Amino acid sequence: MRTSIFLSALLMSVSSFGLADASSPKSGVSAGGMVVACQPLAAEVGLKVLRDGGNAADAFIATTLAEYVTAYGYTSLSGPLYVLYYDAIAKASSYLNAGVNAISDPAGQWSDTERLPGTSYVPAGAAKGLEALFRRYGSGRFQFANLVEPAATLARVGFVISDRYSNAIKSRKAVL
Repeated sequence: MRTSIFLSALLMSVSSFGLADASSPKSGVSAGGMVVACQPLAAEVGLKVLRDGGNAADAFIATTLAEYVTAYGYTSLSGPLYVLYYDAIAKASSYLNAGVNAISDPAGQWSDTERLPGTSYVPAGAAKGLEALFRRYGSGRFQFANLVEPAATLARVGFVISDRYSNAIKSRKAVL
C-alpha cells in the first residue's frame, strides 16, 4: 500500500492561530490513516474517504473542500494551495505550488492598500491545485466529483454553525 503524508501550510497556520472552533474534536483515525481538520464535519468527510478505500490525496481533497464550506472566512477556494507530498515507498517528496495568480486587468487586482470588497479579485490556484493533486496522486478509486460531493452536500443542506461563525457572518452583513 502506498503511504503518503500531506501538509497544508494554510490549515496548519489556521490551527496555530486558534481560529478553529475548539469546542469539538477535529481529527479521527481509520485503519487506512488519519485526518486532521479545523472543523469536525470536514474531518468526518476525510475519514469516510479513507474508509471507502481512498488514499491520502483523496482524503486531503475531500477534507479541504469540506473545510472551504464549513470554515468561516479563514480558508476558501478563492485562495492559494500549497501541498507537500511524501511518497514513503519511493522515499521522495514533491511540492505542489498552486498559488495566487495575476489577472489580465490590473484595475481589478487585489491590493493590500485598497481593500474594496467586491471590486478587487485574487485569482486563486486552489481549485486547479486540488485538481492537479487528484490527477497526480489520487487513488483512482474515485471520480473527482465523488470527492466534491460531500462538500457540495454540506453547502446545499447546511450544517449547525458555531457562535464564532455566526458572528463572522453578522460582521460582514453589509457586503453580503
